[in-house]
Amino acid sequence: MFNHLNKEKGFSQSVCNGVFKDSRGFLWITTHSGLYRYDGVKFVDVTKNNTSLKSHSLIKVLEDKDGNLWLSKYDTELIKYDQTQNTFETIDLGIAIAKKGIKLQSIGILHIDEYNRLWIGSNTGLLGIYHLKEKKLQFLYIPQNEDLSIVAYFHPNEIYQSSFYYYDYKAGNIYRSAIDSSLKLQWKLKNVNPKFLLFDYAMGLKDEIWSINKGILCCYNWISNTTTKYYYKGKKINIGKSPRMLTDGNEQLWISAEDGLYCFSLKEKKYINKLINSPEDQNSISPGAEPIMWDLDNNLWLLSFGNGIDYCNLNNFRFDHLLNKVAASHYKINNFIRAIESDEFGNIYASIEKTGVVKLDNKGKFIKTIVKESGLSFECMMKDKRGNIWIGGERLIQYLPKSDKTIISNQFFIDRIISMLERPDGKLLIGTYGNLLLFDTEKRLVKRLKPLSAVDLNTLLFYLPDQILLNCQRDKGINLLKEEGDKYSFVKKLDSSLFVKCILSVAPDTLWLATTRGLYSYVISKQILEPLEELNRQLPDLYVYSLLKDKNGFFWTSSNSGLCRFNKDVSQFKNFGSEFGIQDMEFNSNAFCTMKSGDLLFGGVNGINKLSGNVPDKFIISKPRLQIISIKADELITTKPISINKYADLKINPGTSFVEIEFNAIEFFNPEKVKVKYRLKNYNDEWIFAGNSGIARFVNVTPGNYQFEIIAMDADGQEAGEAQLINIYFMPYWWQTLWFKIFLILLIIVSVYYTGKVITRYKLQEQRKQIEKQFAVQKERERIITDLHDDIGATLSSMSIYGELAGHVLNSKPDESKKMIEKIALTSKDLMGRMNDIIWSMKSSSEDNFTLESRLRNYSYELLSPKNISCDFIIDEILAASVKDPEKKRNLLLIVKEAINNIAKYSLATKAIVQLYKLEKEVILSIKDNGKGYEKNKISNGNGLNNIQERCKQLNGLCTIEAQPGEGVFIICRLPHSELTNSNS
Repeated sequence: MFNHLNKEKGFSQSVCNGVFKDSRGFLWITTHSGLYRYDGVKFVDVTKNNTSLKSHSLIKVLEDKDGNLWLSKYDTELIKYDQTQNTFETIDLGIAIAKKGIKLQSIGILHIDEYNRLWIGSNTGLLGIYHLKEKKLQFLYIPQNEDLSIVAYFHPNEIYQSSFYYYDYKAGNIYRSAIDSSLKLQWKLKNVNPKFLLFDYAMGLKDEIWSINKGILCCYNWISNTTTKYYYKGKKINIGKSPRMLTDGNEQLWISAEDGLYCFSLKEKKYINKLINSPEDQNSISPGAEPIMWDLDNNLWLLSFGNGIDYCNLNNFRFDHLLNKVAASHYKINNFIRAIESDEFGNIYASIEKTGVVKLDNKGKFIKTIVKESGLSFECMMKDKRGNIWIGGERLIQYLPKSDKTIISNQFFIDRIISMLERPDGKLLIGTYGNLLLFDTEKRLVKRLKPLSAVDLNTLLFYLPDQILLNCQRDKGINLLKEEGDKYSFVKKLDSSLFVKCILSVAPDTLWLATTRGLYSYVISKQILEPLEELNRQLPDLYVYSLLKDKNGFFWTSSNSGLCRFNKDVSQFKNFGSEFGIQDMEFNSNAFCTMKSGDLLFGGVNGINKLSGNVPDKFIISKPRLQIISIKADELITTKPISINKYADLKINPGTSFVEIEFNAIEFFNPEKVKVKYRLKNYNDEWIFAGNSGIARFVNVTPGNYQFEIIAMDADGQEAGEAQLINIYFMPYWWQTLWFKIFLILLIIVSVYYTGKVITRYKLQEQRKQIEKQFAVQKERERIITDLHDDIGATLSSMSIYGELAGHVLNSKPDESKKMIEKIALTSKDLMGRMNDIIWSMKSSSEDNFTLESRLRNYSYELLSPKNISCDFIIDEILAASVKDPEKKRNLLLIVKEAINNIAKYSLATKAIVQLYKLEKEVILSIKDNGKGYEKNKISNGNGLNNIQERCKQLNGLCTIEAQPGEGVFIICRLPHSELTNSNS
């Protein structure tokens, strides 16, 4: 069975020059319009829009050890195709060849050896070796003579075991040479009969030269110096104008000829097969197909001029497909098969929808039409003991194969014949859609049997021992009938719902029944009917049409899901689909039979499958080759077919959270049945199933290590080898790394610890401040109490004394009494001032009436205005308001008041200025007047200046007093800002 790559399969080229299957499983096709890559599904023109290739007319293609493809044309150029870069490089050997004085028209690649060297041939013989590493052509010494012809044999594993042959057909000489490690040829000469060297095509095989000479296959043995001729069935083969030969790995020689493809066994030294083109068989070889390549998967590839490429697998079993659509069209008949039977001569009879009944030979070739029927088809056929074929439908027809005579009965069966069974006396039991009839084959009479209440729609009849009839009905189960002459009586109902399609005796006491609910077993002696559960679990479809047994003891079923084969203990079970050449997945009822030869026939909607009994015990399923086409993440990593192992470890840059992996499971025979399953471990461990090609997409992938697993599954659903693995590492940013996360956790722990510590310290400080504040308030209360007690108490006491004295001397000494009363007034006024200072120091500075400036202005106005002394105040009120401590506020106030009091008493000034401001970390309080001043050396400080210095000292400040006669007095107090305001600034 040949598959075809042509325009119908999507290949645009009908003329191909060469094919090659590379190490990854891709098929490469050279044509006159470019180089194509085929993966079993689609064709890709790699030369399209490629400007690096001058000419697209290519002849041969081979692959080197680095995965590069090398191509030759009809000239002196070699072309290198780099798959990874998708580039072509042209190497012209014409100049080097011309320098050697060699005249030739074209060169070609003969072989690439295990040392990665190209063996170059030409139209005149072997040319030399092209060293890929050195990019140099090494010429080999070969006699150039138009009477010489070359044949090269390249050993598959070791180039030094190869042989090169030259023929001088005029002189009858043959030369042979091996090649040594220094790449030199040492020729040996033998003389043979020159007429045996006249050949149409020749090839070297170890110590032999095989050639086709005018239709005769010849073998020349170098060791014995003899030539042997071989004929096909005693005759020459019609080789045509351009025969071609090819050997496969099975020691077989394939020879193309005008009338087909011949297969010659090199081991048995005989022709073993001939394949011809059959117009009615779409799976036959194309006309003029020539063998071009055999690959390691045991596939044979052929080129057919104008018809593209043919190929087949030499391992796989294929069913014979009779009366396919092409054949049916050729014979101008339909090929929807309703029933099948065969005769003792091996002829096949097929009831065909809207055609009638036709007779075919054992190879499916149409012989004649037995009966035409354009309406309803004949639903059943039966062969009697005499070898006659009975055909049932609306009429009963008897065909006699020996005399080729057709007898049509006069009866018309309005309810149609659907089953027939021959009795021991030769009469026919006929089941119809409503009756059970008895037909006398001698008298040609039909008798309607007595109606049975349990008998209707008699779809199948089968004899059991003791004249018990198994009567099966559609959807109404199975009845046992007792036969007594021409009378039948109801015995028992075995089942009330099964629809039986076929019955097969598998043992003396056991029947197997094919039904629309699977296979059932019936034990006759025990009358036990039960399903064959283990078998039914493996059947591709429980709606079973047939059940037959082949010559090797295997059982076969047909259904709407193909064919199935198994042995009785179900240890070997195999389903057969379209890849094995079945006519269609859908078969039909009554369309099956066993031929006299033991061959099996199965009919369906597209012809007949014939099983010739040579089905192998084991089936070699073509295994898909899994390839990664491209990998895409933040950038395209690769777009060329690359072996998956090259990207076994893959790193993806930080910031990328997706990856796309395009894959292809290459398989050329059943690509639509090949599946792929994949998963990305640590992302989603569940398998994802896809077709034979596609793209695996993973998004929102977090940084980390993942493992991409992918497995190809063959046409039987079995895993084709072990899973291929790609380790993918999504690189994190530095802040996404584990060490950073650990550092961050430690930092958070430390931060929480220190934050807690700071909060605790702050709370303790606040508590301490609260306590200190409470203590300060308590202390201030005590101070106020002390002041009130010491100062004010003493003042009030003196006022009381002055009052008593004034009262005593009021009459006697009125002037003294008046002075005492004035003293009391002054004292009380002073007392009120001190009381106001205490109250002011306790009040908030946020109100205008209680600011330092307002307090000093009021005070200075009372003292300085009567003496015509003006006083200016330049006070930073924000700074003054920041002094919260009552004692410190009072000291500031008293310093200024003391200075103003001195100015009023002693200075004779006309102007004074008071300043309060911040200078760096100090608070400057200055009081200056333009009075008379004094000499510091002559006059000591009085109580006022001493009080100023003392209060400045209490504020931890430094007081300096500058005075000059006639220049006034300048008092400067430098106070620490932090202590004055209780701040750190």
